[in-house]
Amino acid sequence: MIDPSHDKKSSAEKAHDALIARLAQLDRKPIRVRPPKSLQPTPEAAKTRVNRLRKKRLLIQRSQRAVRSHPLSS
Repeated sequence: MIDPSHDKKSSAEKAHDALIARLAQLDRKPIRVRPPKSLQPTPEAAKTRVNRLRKKRLLIQRSQRAVRSHPLSS
């Protein structure tokens, strides 16, 4: 499957073709969803992160309730 005009292509065209081929290879590879274990937080760090996110969610919910119940909001 060699292109007969392969020798006539410029180096830029060859580089472009190589890039397209490489991107096609990468597109077929499965994507890892989780980082490796070495980058996972410790159980203690995970707990504090969960607590921090829970508090943030509660603050957002409270602020949204306050905006909705405000007499000038409608």
